[in-house]
Amino acid sequence: MLHLPMEENLLDERLGRLASLQPLDRLQHSRNVAGLSATLAGLMDCNEDQIRKMYLGGLLHDIGKQFIASSVLDKPGKLTQEEFEQVQRHPWIGYVHLYRFVSDSTILNTVLYHHERWNGSGYPHGLVHDEIPLEVLFTQLVEDGCLVRNRQEKPSNKALALQKSTGIVAG
Repeated sequence: MLHLPMEENLLDERLGRLASLQPLDRLQHSRNVAGLSATLAGLMDCNEDQIRKMYLGGLLHDIGKQFIASSVLDKPGKLTQEEFEQVQRHPWIGYVHLYRFVSDSTILNTVLYHHERWNGSGYPHGLVHDEIPLEVLFTQLVEDGCLVRNRQEKPSNKALALQKSTGIVAG
């Protein structure tokens, strides 16, 4: 169990409430990513503070989606280019909203960079290799694993997503 100073407990509670405003399916995804990110951090011998920050980063990684129209996020078919560009803005939107009251770089980096990819093909900045903070690589691995497990990706993309994730950690 984590023992936190009162200010951190209060911030954690408020961030948890913010995350809980998401629709149930996205909230469950965020909780899964948070729990598995914290577990992975623990397995990597991170300290309690790092584990807590990994948990909060995972919980809030998609918080910017609250500002994207649900008609776009829940669209059953393929997104138009304009719709996809809207979705691609969610890391930046989440970062901007959290930056006002969260000063921790682990949490903010996870929100902003969780769609960056090792080869530079991600967004919002196209970061490559060691430009991507380590904590973000943990979250990417966990999120990609959750997407594969929950079959939220097309079958043809499942193996590729897992391969990309494991390549991130191994590479």
